[in-house]
Amino acid sequence: MRTLIRFISFFVATSPVYSQELISTENIADLKGAVEIERNGSYTIEFTGNWGWDKDLSVTSIAEQIKEKNSIFLIKRCLSEGDLVFEINYKQPTLQLAIFKFNSVEGQKTPEIKDMKLVYLSKELQSKYSNKDQSDEYKLPDFKCEKGESFLIIINNIKKSLGSLSLTMESKVADLETIKTDHTKIFDDRLPNDNTSIVMKFVDEEFKTPVICSATLISKKKTALFIASEIILGSDSKAKLQVRCDAEGYFFKDTILNLTNTVKDTIEIPMKSISVGKIFKIDKIEFVKGTANLIPGTESILRRVKDFLILNSDVRIEIQGHVNNEGEENKKSAKLSAKRALTIKKYFIKAGINKDRMTHKGYGNSQPIFPTPKNEDEQQANRRVEIKIVK
Repeated sequence: MRTLIRFISFFVATSPVYSQELISTENIADLKGAVEIERNGSYTIEFTGNWGWDKDLSVTSIAEQIKEKNSIFLIKRCLSEGDLVFEINYKQPTLQLAIFKFNSVEGQKTPEIKDMKLVYLSKELQSKYSNKDQSDEYKLPDFKCEKGESFLIIINNIKKSLGSLSLTMESKVADLETIKTDHTKIFDDRLPNDNTSIVMKFVDEEFKTPVICSATLISKKKTALFIASEIILGSDSKAKLQVRCDAEGYFFKDTILNLTNTVKDTIEIPMKSISVGKIFKIDKIEFVKGTANLIPGTESILRRVKDFLILNSDVRIEIQGHVNNEGEENKKSAKLSAKRALTIKKYFIKAGINKDRMTHKGYGNSQPIFPTPKNEDEQQANRRVEIKIVK
C-alpha cells in the first residue's frame, strides 16, 4: 500500500504544471459568470437553456418564488449618481425578474447574493401589450443608483428554450460635470498657466469618423466613466491609464496609455465595426509552449470576449488559431493551431454561448504577422487567436 502511495505521489509531482483545468469557465447562468454591461444601448441576449453550475438563488428568500431553470445573470455598475432605466422585449410571457443592489469596490470580489439587497422581484413580468402578434415589451421602473453601487439583474425563463431577448439599458447620469471634474482631479496636475494636454479621440478604424464610446478610464487612484467621442486629458508623467471602450455596432477596444508631462498630442483609438469579414485579434491569450493549454492569467480577456458574444447573440464567428513555427507550413503546426482554436471555442460553450454560433479553424503558421520575427514580442504576435465575423 505504501508503495502505491509513493507511486501516486511521484506521478502527481512529475505531471505537467499547466492544465486546461486551471482556467475556470464561468457560465452566464451563475453569479460568477455574470455579464458586465459596459455601455448604454440595445443588446440581443440568448438564453442558455440551463441554470449553469450553481443554484445561486437557493440561499435567498426568493428561492421559492423563482426556480432557476434557464437564467441570465447581468451586472451594471454605477460610476456616478443617476437613474438606471431598462426595457426587455421577448416573444413569450414566460419571464421572471429579480434585481439586487450591492456596493461595488474596485478590485474586490462580488459579494454573495445572500449579502445583497433585493430591490425588485417579479414572478411573472406583465407585458405592455396584449396583442399576441407583437413581442412582449416589459418596461421596468427606474432604479436610483448612487456612485459605487452595482445592480445584479437576474432574468429567468420558466421554459428551457434557447430563444433570445432584446434588452435596452440606459444609465442616466445625474450630473455629467461631476464626472469631468473627478476625471480632471485624477489626470490633470497642470499649473494654471500650463496648457499641456492630450486629446483622446475614438474613431471608426476604416472611415476615421468620430465614434461615441462608453469609455471607462482606470488609474491607480480612481475610475471615471465618459460617454463621448473625444476626451481632453491633462498630461501626467506618472499616469498609467487603462482605457476600456465600448460602442454599439463595434467590437470592444481595451488599451493602456502611459501619459507623460511633455506630450501635447492627439491620441486616436480606432474602433472596428462589427461587419461580416472583419477579423479581431484577441490580445494576451497565451498557451503553454507546444500545447493547447491556456496559461493562467488569460481569464480576464476571455471574459471580456465572452461578454461581447453574450450581449451580441446575433453575431456568428470563426475562431482562428495561429502558431509561430518558422519555416514551411506542416501538419503539426496546423494541428496545434486548430487545437488552440478549439480550446477557446470550448471555453465559450461552457460559458453559455450556443455552439452553433461558432466554428474553429487552425491556420498553422501560414499567416504570420512577422514572417521573420526578430524578438520574443514578434514571436508572440504570431502566436495568436483571432475572431472573424462570418454573419
